[in-house]
Amino acid sequence: MGTAVFDHFVHATYRFKTDTASGHKLFGQLWVPQACLIDEDHVIKEMEQTSSEVPSAQREASERFPKASDYGDFGRILSSEELSILRYDARKIRAIALFLHGLHSNSSFSTMDPIAPGEFHRKYMGSVPQRLNEQGILVFAHDHMGHGRTLTASGKSDHRVIDRFRTLELDAVRHIEIVRSLAFREGASTEGSLCDSIPLFIIGESMGGLLAVSLALHYSDRLFPASDRVGGLILIAPAVLPPRDMFGLKGRILYQVSGIVSAFFPRFDAVQIPRCGLFPQVQKEFDIDEWTCHGKLKARLGREIIQAQKETEKRIGELKCPFLVLYGTEDTLTNPQTGVELFQRASSSDKQTIVLEGMWHVLLFEPGAEAARSEILSWILARC
Repeated sequence: MGTAVFDHFVHATYRFKTDTASGHKLFGQLWVPQACLIDEDHVIKEMEQTSSEVPSAQREASERFPKASDYGDFGRILSSEELSILRYDARKIRAIALFLHGLHSNSSFSTMDPIAPGEFHRKYMGSVPQRLNEQGILVFAHDHMGHGRTLTASGKSDHRVIDRFRTLELDAVRHIEIVRSLAFREGASTEGSLCDSIPLFIIGESMGGLLAVSLALHYSDRLFPASDRVGGLILIAPAVLPPRDMFGLKGRILYQVSGIVSAFFPRFDAVQIPRCGLFPQVQKEFDIDEWTCHGKLKARLGREIIQAQKETEKRIGELKCPFLVLYGTEDTLTNPQTGVELFQRASSSDKQTIVLEGMWHVLLFEPGAEAARSEILSWILARC
């Protein structure tokens, strides 16, 4: 690997073992300070990164529909599943930012721009990651379990099948640990002697926003240690509260019996997620993407989201890290009241909610998206 920028993923299998003399852990062939790792040895069994040496994301400027290896750094971590990963590198790293995509989406759709309006999300140049990279912020993302290119143990992409929301949290934590440790090792331009001092921003969209808040509640001290450069959460139409109408009468009924349905019929197709009638080209971009899912919400996943929402809503007052919430007034997927609840109840002293008039749910790609992007970039740069 280079000293300032990661050009590709290195094929390696990472197993944890501790050197008793130094108190460090051997992470494959990489010595990682003990402080860089969350103590979850009972959960973290084995990790693996694989890919061929591919061009870095900065050099991707193609206007065609590319192969996976043509854009970004593509690899896999073996945790509960084999997670497909994208990483967009920066020189002289001043911070790292994790994108968490939403329900039925994928990391490419959430991070890359469409190559043209209504087309595939495969364009790096001009995208939010590219603009963050220019400012020294390493950006990384992965497809959640049951989404995108992430594979099951059988080697298949089994969309929407998630047994525990907790699994999504652990996968995200592992990914953060790896990237933070590597950024620290490669000479990130940050003060302090610990990799924890590298500011972390978690950008969560929809279900990814719920996941981001849940991570901040469960791992607050570790992910966002007390310092002047702590990082924070950027919550884009976060699904922290249940939808206003629960997707209709069927959704409201299933909400009440979700525990029973999930227990006996976990793969039952429960409800259809509302489509975007306000901006047809955005819906088209989602529909043509081979890595998005177009089926109904599975009963088990729906139940897990409901339970995560209930727990998170009870604990909103414990949220201490900085955060920015953005939501559109025309959102039919998530509850815009989330922004109000977070702002009023969270104990964070650094919090902001932005209402985007006339916008729907996919705020980074709808007409008027530049306003949302500019707010996000400004907010991040002011905190690292």
